[in-house]
Amino acid sequence: MKPQALRKERRKHRRFELINLVVYKQFEIEKITKTINLSVGGMKMRTEFPVPLHEELEISIKIGDEIFKSEGKVMYANERKNGDYDIGVNFVNAPEESLNLLSQYLSQRE
Repeated sequence: MKPQALRKERRKHRRFELINLVVYKQFEIEKITKTINLSVGGMKMRTEFPVPLHEELEISIKIGDEIFKSEGKVMYANERKNGDYDIGVNFVNAPEESLNLLSQYLSQRE
């Protein structure tokens, strides 16, 4: 395994450390959490419960007075020392209007 400093960055989009309200649907149950970071391609969110790798979720993120909606695919789930989980999600099949909303929001943070 490569040392952390030598590992090549695989993300296509810049991540922003932002806290936004997230509602995600898993097994037809809606759960509420928050983002840890956010990009046009995905997010990291913190949950109280594990989410299976490759699980498909319905995602809604509050951005100002509007809602970003997308499907998402779980790319990683890491348990934290306190028992919470950091969940990495790639956005999949996001509508163009949602992507435009997110792009504009993130461009204001640069």
